[in-house]
Amino acid sequence: MHPHFKDFVNRLSLQAGTPHEPTSAELMAVAHALRELWAVCRADESSCPKACAGQDVLYPVAVSESGGPSLYLVSDGAGVTSMPHEHQTWAVIVGIRGSEVHTLYERVPGKSTCIRKTSEVSVGAGEVFCMHASELHSTRVGGCQSTYHLHLYGKPLSALPSFESRCHLG
Repeated sequence: MHPHFKDFVNRLSLQAGTPHEPTSAELMAVAHALRELWAVCRADESSCPKACAGQDVLYPVAVSESGGPSLYLVSDGAGVTSMPHEHQTWAVIVGIRGSEVHTLYERVPGKSTCIRKTSEVSVGAGEVFCMHASELHSTRVGGCQSTYHLHLYGKPLSALPSFESRCHLG
């Protein structure tokens, strides 16, 4: 991957030194800057083969060693879905190819383990989507084309609790 992605993440790490959760406007600004950077510094896709049907592939692009923002290239094959889950950190998603459909959920008041669907957002090529740490979502590939999306998280995935522990059954 292009070294500018590492520089981008390093600049974010310096800004992330404050204890507050980024606002929606700040996340959108990061998303648009990342989309512009991708347009200039596209990766050679031969070094990151697309996922086959039913497969998901995660390519680390710029992972922070100090626990700060980290960038991954994700390719999901047709038929890939995820259970409703939370990230416990903010996320910025930039569509490169294919459609990644995010179903958003809210917790049912008074029932900490119950969730209900609130909306769906499809993220295609050139589109962006942002989530705060407390938000819940599930994903699925929209259509039969493998996807490529940039996923930028406030922390490296290795610093998060296990995926299973962050899932909600509804």
